[in-house]
Amino acid sequence: MTDLRAARRYAAALFETALQENLVESVAADLVLVSDLLNASAELADAMQQPTVPASTKKRVLDSLLSGQIHTLTLNFLKLLIDKQRFQAWAAVQRFYKELHDAHRNVVSAQVRSAFPLTEDELARLAEAVGRAQGCRVELEPVVDPSLIGGLVVRVKDTVLDGSVAGQLELLRQRLAGRRRAA
Repeated sequence: MTDLRAARRYAAALFETALQENLVESVAADLVLVSDLLNASAELADAMQQPTVPASTKKRVLDSLLSGQIHTLTLNFLKLLIDKQRFQAWAAVQRFYKELHDAHRNVVSAQVRSAFPLTEDELARLAEAVGRAQGCRVELEPVVDPSLIGGLVVRVKDTVLDGSVAGQLELLRQRLAGRRRAA
């Protein structure tokens, strides 16, 4: 719990600084790049979180990998996380920054699960329809889930819209079970 609160504070501080320096978009792109780098190398991600690896070594590694690739603000922020021994909260910091960034742009992230891959046109129409209902722009993250049989399940924040065949069959099963009990 404390780590999440700290991660939220670090993300807010980074966002506020980026906002003041007109670097919100640049820092968001930098954080995605760093995340991709850490996800691509489990060894690097592990080394960055190991307390036995000296902070100076971690900073040198970051400098060699990221200097010139990301903005100085982002690089210095990563070094601050190392100095404060908070790099293990990196994923949460990035997630909270993304939430702040999305709110700033009036964008909501949503996940859409479907039994089969959706085309770009289908995703665009769905994003537009969900965006109209939510009153903001929606960025969809498509996920293929063959267990749905057909249809879609859209999750926007805490709201789940289940239009899947599996969901409809489950609803029918519950209705039929309720009738049996009532009879």
